[in-house]
Amino acid sequence: MTLVAIRCRTLPADVGGLGRDARREGYGSIDRLISEWQDGSNRFAGAGECLLAVHSDRRLVGIGGMTREPSDASMMRMRRFYVDAAMRGRGVGRLLVETLLNVLPEGTAGVTANAGTRDAAAFWLRMGFPLKAADGYTHARLFA
Repeated sequence: MTLVAIRCRTLPADVGGLGRDARREGYGSIDRLISEWQDGSNRFAGAGECLLAVHSDRRLVGIGGMTREPSDASMMRMRRFYVDAAMRGRGVGRLLVETLLNVLPEGTAGVTANAGTRDAAAFWLRMGFPLKAADGYTHARLFA
């Protein structure tokens, strides 16, 4: 299995399928991603921002991005992460996080994430984001 992370300039055509899967699991992050993209409120196009899609054998298996942290412009925020349930534990989420960390703007003070579930909280801890609840996020990796 080969995983490929691709920077998105537009939403992947098959993001709706991930959205359906996410909705079935009770997650609204992909619906929010699509809605914000369509209304123009968030296209991951600001300075240092990025949206990535991960494919395995040409099939979209994960998506996630990074924007400015709303509460602190010196930091970035990981957001709109979702990995196909059948692909969890196979490095998709790790690839998203590591790729995004590799494109951080110079001088970034840290990166935050907001875990909405126990599984998400455990994921962020495994990715090196300690629990640090503040200003709308639950985990933060600080670079100081």
